Amino acid sequence: MMISCQNGKTQNSERKEKEPSKTTEKTKIKGLKAENDELGERIKAYLESDFLNDADLRAIDKEDKQFQIHEIDLNRDGENEIFVNFKTPYFCGTGGCQLLLLTSDLKLVTKFTVTRTPFYVSHKMKNGWSVLEVYSEGNLKELVYNNNSYPSNPSLLENSQDGKPSDKSKILFQNNAEKYKNYRF
Repeated sequence: MMISCQNGKTQNSERKEKEPSKTTEKTKIKGLKAENDELGERIKAYLESDFLNDADLRAIDKEDKQFQIHEIDLNRDGENEIFVNFKTPYFCGTGGCQLLLLTSDLKLVTKFTVTRTPFYVSHKMKNGWSVLEVYSEGNLKELVYNNNSYPSNPSLLENSQDGKPSDKSKILFQNNAEKYKNYRF
């Protein structure tokens, strides 16, 4: 599961996802829009009890307490990992936003920092997990799973030799993120 925020600064992309991602039975797909109300409630509880503290919850405006989810199996174990995209500037700074990647049982895999959506899930696998791609400072970066996590700060990584995501990559939280359901916490 990945959590991020949208602060209005995303990379433009002309590419479109050609097929919906693999999802669990509980997830309904409407175009690119993944809905899983049961998971949304579980994530809400996780955010309110495990991820955020009372000061965070008080500091975030009620209208900004929103997130989006996208489920996808990154390690081909038959269980979806979940990306969660915050719809609040609270988790963003000048260089980008914070994202979380969680397992299907809501265990933290990676807390990304200084990151902007969209995220690209490459068809390439390394160390048993999909390679993630994201733009940072205008350059494509490859995030490779290693030592039980992905790199947390894409801005510190070398630029990808490919220069652009593969046409086979799945695009998550593209500029048209309104296709995802907004959940509240």
